[in-house]
Amino acid sequence: MVRPWFIGSLFSVSILCGLGQYAMSEEFRIETEIFVTHESEPIAKNVTLFTDKKVYDFSLASAEEIAIFEPGEKVFTLIDLSREVQTRFTTRDLLTFLSELKLQAAGTGTLAQFAADPRFEETFDRTDKILGLAGSHMVYEARGIEAINSGSAQQYQRFADWYARLNSTRPGALPPYARLQLNRSLADKELIPVEVRLRFSLKPLEPRHEGETDEDIRARETNVRSRHRVNWGLLQIDRRRIDAANLMQKQYRLVSFDQYRGLDKLAARATANAD
Repeated sequence: MVRPWFIGSLFSVSILCGLGQYAMSEEFRIETEIFVTHESEPIAKNVTLFTDKKVYDFSLASAEEIAIFEPGEKVFTLIDLSREVQTRFTTRDLLTFLSELKLQAAGTGTLAQFAADPRFEETFDRTDKILGLAGSHMVYEARGIEAINSGSAQQYQRFADWYARLNSTRPGALPPYARLQLNRSLADKELIPVEVRLRFSLKPLEPRHEGETDEDIRARETNVRSRHRVNWGLLQIDRRRIDAANLMQKQYRLVSFDQYRGLDKLAARATANAD
């Protein structure tokens, strides 16, 4: 089974030095659904709300976690609704973690190595606004719409970049650099994606062989797609979600990142097994 967090760094929805000058330009919302291509029901559903100071990401399929990004403070907050705890960390902390992840992937000759240092050939259909990125282990196809202004396109890109980086902190997730390249190419064209398709494989992708069935292809590669609905403005239900999240930030207990992810328990278990 393809888990949402495994492909999150490849599918999510900026440069650190540019964040200091970054200002929100528009309030808008993006609903995202992620599908394994042969299935009709999404494996993940999120709504992302862009306000003048913060970006809020809510899971709609399972109310488990809220992510809040504050560009001005360069800080992420993750809120676990079931445990009623939260953790906070800076974008610099995140980049330090990703540098280590990239080093671990180097030289492995695997999908992880490609995701850490992707090489793509880019194509772009200006009429239909379809962007293609083709690499040895991954192929993206993204259909976009023009942003209401260039600031909104950059605003989306910066959050999508940081959220892809955030998803890479989950155990077993891939480095985010392939998705970062897609985000950058879309932003350069002042587009926000409405649909993204991705093929990837642990081994280099192969063309379809004569006589192969769809089931044969699914056995050697993964096909997923995301669908994004953009609305320029926020709904009343969105503002209620934001108010609730802000209240949780004030009330929920603050824990370390390792405690939040359960990494402290994994480390303790590994030490006990070694003894």
